[in-house]
Amino acid sequence: MAGIIFDLDGTLIDSIADIGAAANRVLGARGLPNHSTADYRTMLGHGVRVLLRKALPDGYFELDEVVNEFRADYWDHLLVDTEPFPGIRELLAELGAAGHRLAVLSNKPHRFTARIGEAMFADSGFVEFWGHKDEYAKKPDPTSANELRARLGTEPGATYFIGDSAVDIDTGKAAGMHPIGVSWGYQPVELLRQSDAEVVLETPADLLSVVR
Repeated sequence: MAGIIFDLDGTLIDSIADIGAAANRVLGARGLPNHSTADYRTMLGHGVRVLLRKALPDGYFELDEVVNEFRADYWDHLLVDTEPFPGIRELLAELGAAGHRLAVLSNKPHRFTARIGEAMFADSGFVEFWGHKDEYAKKPDPTSANELRARLGTEPGATYFIGDSAVDIDTGKAAGMHPIGVSWGYQPVELLRQSDAEVVLETPADLLSVVR
């Protein structure tokens, strides 16, 4: 039995269209320039505040207000175009049938993460489905990953941290887990390799031959 902790956005789900649309609505309402989906792909990974700081013009001082406006808009449009990546549901079914223990750890605020989990993965066998909680530092700090691992009941060497960003690879390494990258997410594969991912998966099904 292994423990497997997944990132969410760019790993299990393709959510960039809804995230970008919400951000652009907020920026547009303030008369600020919009960004392309490709731009938003490069901004993800460190949470909402960092994403919006990158999206705002240099020297823009109303970040707190923009964050609150984004959260309100995104909450109302959370599941418009967001879907699991192809092959994810099948992968989760295979992992569950093999007896592995599954969890999610995202830097997305927890209430958003939990709502997505309930809507899309209620029957997928996750033991825990966490977004960022105020009592924990965000990834790549390993504290929340270690807490999840304890709840899964696995040792670090028998736990895999799966994600599409350098933040996820760094989290897995810091927690003493196996850091595994995915090629279908939002950050370049070369960046994952430079971050010392043990493996970069080409398809979700490839994880089945990696987990022991």
